[in-house]
Amino acid sequence: MAIFSRYPIVASWATHLARNFSDGEDAHQRVVLAARIVTPSGALTVATSHWALSAAARRSNARDVWRFLQALPGPHVFTGDLNAEPDTPELRFLRSDAALIDAFAPERFPEQATAWTYTTHAATPKKRIDFVLYTAHHPLLQQTRAWLADYSHAQRTPRLLDEEHEDDEDDLEARFAEAQPSDHRPIIVAFKQRH
Repeated sequence: MAIFSRYPIVASWATHLARNFSDGEDAHQRVVLAARIVTPSGALTVATSHWALSAAARRSNARDVWRFLQALPGPHVFTGDLNAEPDTPELRFLRSDAALIDAFAPERFPEQATAWTYTTHAATPKKRIDFVLYTAHHPLLQQTRAWLADYSHAQRTPRLLDEEHEDDEDDLEARFAEAQPSDHRPIIVAFKQRH
């Protein structure tokens, strides 16, 4: 997990999320990572995480992330593969108690009501489990747009070289460039830049 920025990162933090060892769907140690980024419009804290498959673990992850963010300077942008759909208790908690805005909320962007992000490499994705959420009513975070990157034209699985072409590095690079890079579609959110 990483946070990249074209603007300076002036501080970073990370913490482990609670883990229930008796829950088979909470098998991996989860973390939340945050970075303080200074943009031309001002400073903000960006955090990211990858949550557990277990519903109980995700509810715990949501509380842990919110406590973590509250200890950091705002405003906050929180992103991640949360393994939860928008109507789950953990996402409702982040939108209500934590007062974060879902960048793909259908009431704000009706055209994104079916912005499915999890594809399982299927031609027609049916789930949204990847999110960008941000501090409500902050002048630095005035969202102008949200969309999903489209790589539907990409081949679903890499074509591997056969023995007859194993020395053709250019062909190998071209074949992998055509491959779909992930079973999750990239999320892009634009915010208005303040001057």
